[in-house]
Amino acid sequence: RFARVRVVTAHDDRARAPEWLVIEWPRGDAEPLRYWLSTLPEATTFKALVGTIKGRWRIERDYLELKQELGLGHYE
Repeated sequence: RFARVRVVTAHDDRARAPEWLVIEWPRGDAEPLRYWLSTLPEATTFKALVGTIKGRWRIERDYLELKQELGLGHYE
């Protein structure tokens, strides 16, 4: 399960643009599991927002696997 809310983060006492705070809370868990901040536009659909977050995680995992399993980290 996911939830989202528009928030303004605090940083250096400067005015900042609103961002999405996305929360992942799996069924049966006592508390949320993960949190993300996103600067995607306010008009972004909930489905697109979650899809982007989960897609990025998948890319990061694939990249890590390529570095570890195939030795691509040696070429950086």
